[in-house]
Amino acid sequence: MVLDGHARDLVTPQSGIPWVSAEDRLHAVATPDRTIAQIRSEPERELSELVGARAGARLRAALLSTVPDERRRGTPLYLLLDDLAGASLVGGFAFTQWPEAWPEQWRDDRERAFRGRTMAGLCVGFGPGSTALTELGEARPVDNVRAVEPVLDPGDPVGWHELIDRDGVSLRRARRIDAWEHDGLIEIDAMFQDSCTTPSGGRVAVHEYQVRAQARPETYELVTLAAVPRVLPFGECPAAVTRVAELVGTPLPAHADSYAAQCGLL
Repeated sequence: MVLDGHARDLVTPQSGIPWVSAEDRLHAVATPDRTIAQIRSEPERELSELVGARAGARLRAALLSTVPDERRRGTPLYLLLDDLAGASLVGGFAFTQWPEAWPEQWRDDRERAFRGRTMAGLCVGFGPGSTALTELGEARPVDNVRAVEPVLDPGDPVGWHELIDRDGVSLRRARRIDAWEHDGLIEIDAMFQDSCTTPSGGRVAVHEYQVRAQARPETYELVTLAAVPRVLPFGECPAAVTRVAELVGTPLPAHADSYAAQCGLL
């Protein structure tokens, strides 16, 4: 699996031209079990210690020991590294739209493509008793997808960085987080989408969420938080939003270290 990532921070002033305050690219290659075989960044940072790590549940522990400063500063590179686990897990979904590109042994049995990967307990959608799981705890084929329009807005040409468009089987994980101040609070509007190419040339999404939040600028403490599921693969998945309000009152993680330092906790 080849993974190419691009992330940036774009500052939009009240007047004048928007400008990029930080930008990173990530290039990685993972083996079938999602072990990182190659990895590098632009601009270059020392990431060689991540070779051999698995892009899975324990990746954040590896990132904490190898790139602690990237995490502390909330850099675009850290966001890309943190997303290796999720993007590599979902990447195989793209094959569901390309049956002619499946390995020969899958073609007579769709469920065979999903065997050997225990998913039980991985998320709300794969909770015990979920209709998304087989009796062995493996994922059933995904059929609930939705055709989506391009995320790029022709009326806002700088709203997104350049996006990679590839022919054939590929999945894109797209994230946008907009933040601004209004009436003494930080307003946040974010979206997330996993979509893949199709033989017809369009794209279909398997995941899509919108998140709205407000935070206090003095402490970065969350004041309000709401999530809206747009596209999800299984009937149980929307239940994931029912507990997000429990995060109200906590400081935003990207600023947790600086917040703690200001409070004399570090």
